Amino acid sequence: METDPPAGDAGTPLVVAMETMGYPGRDGGDGEGMDGVIGHGHNHISGGGASDSGFGLTKSSGANPAIVVNSIVQGGSSSSGCDGDVAHTWAVSASTATMGELSGERKRVNEECKTDGGRFEILASLGTGAFAQIWLAKDNTTGQEVAIKDIGLVPSFSTTEWNEYSIAAMLDHQNIIKVLHRFAHSPHLQYIVFELGQTDLFNHLEDEEFDDSEDTCRGYLAEASDGMHYLHSRNIVHGDLKLENLLLVDGTIKLCDFGLSGASGSTRTGVPYGTAEYMPPELLVGKSKFTDYTLEKAQDVWAFGIVMYAVLFADLPWSRADRDDPDFALFAENGIRDHIGPWCLLSSPLIKLYRQMLIIHPSRRTTFVSIKAFFVGSLPWLADEEHAMLEAPVEGAGESAAMGTEGDLV
Repeated sequence: METDPPAGDAGTPLVVAMETMGYPGRDGGDGEGMDGVIGHGHNHISGGGASDSGFGLTKSSGANPAIVVNSIVQGGSSSSGCDGDVAHTWAVSASTATMGELSGERKRVNEECKTDGGRFEILASLGTGAFAQIWLAKDNTTGQEVAIKDIGLVPSFSTTEWNEYSIAAMLDHQNIIKVLHRFAHSPHLQYIVFELGQTDLFNHLEDEEFDDSEDTCRGYLAEASDGMHYLHSRNIVHGDLKLENLLLVDGTIKLCDFGLSGASGSTRTGVPYGTAEYMPPELLVGKSKFTDYTLEKAQDVWAFGIVMYAVLFADLPWSRADRDDPDFALFAENGIRDHIGPWCLLSSPLIKLYRQMLIIHPSRRTTFVSIKAFFVGSLPWLADEEHAMLEAPVEGAGESAAMGTEGDLV
């Protein structure tokens, strides 16, 4: 049974831990440097500020995300340096390419689908990633639309060409995408068929019609944490957890894309693959094509903390969790302080959870046992909500009786 490790000392500046991992400290700073981080334009997912309620991505009037933003790249390079690669989405969205735009590729894949008896008809491209392309297709045996992952390359660490299919096929959970079928055109061209989502969480939060209430966002994160808790209970690390890999299927959040997944504790050689903004610092320090690293559940915990941040603040906290990123350098020096923005907007219970998630040393991070418990519970998210609860009279105890102390909520 998965249990939580001991919580770290929330009062110790993270720069101390970083120095032990090869990060130099950063001089200066009085703790006020993080004020206004919600307004940092260069990290914004859509280029705007936080939504009025504090939940959901900014509804940017000029932005129309072309499939998705972040790339899967070796070494976690930023999306601007990936030679034009964009991560794939497994869902139909307004940015789906028309048939004509990729007619040559569509015809090629349709021809290759005849290998499987012509069961699937390719309709459109849903996006392209570092290792694969995702297609919208029709299953001619059922009439249903599906997503087909066209895998032309596999990561160097994959033990077989069907590594992703093998992992997906062993999973059975309401918050994990269902794998439906597989077939191959040649030893080097595999196709995996998945259920189709209506959108991913990134594009959904960008939608002008999105309900960005706390209840809605809490429900999405509760479902995502439930799926991750199940995944970790099977001893599997996702390896690329981000908004774009959380699909909405008939209103339910489902994890997708197990191309970088693997067994917890397994060793890989080379520069880690991933999406830079979501990768933990231990995967970004001193790695080369000759070094080994271990796949750990704590890496997913860090990534989920970034997902939560994006949902809460319509922003990403930094571009890379390394010393060259000024936003991360400030975070590493100051830690999570409840009087510094944007953390000051959060309730004590949520700050406590964050302090257990975004810890530099992976062995000290919490697990999805605590994360799932927080989201299925009724603890407050925001500081003003917490204060209102503290000031509310307790039923049967008189009008002046308060709910309790702040410590009762933690």
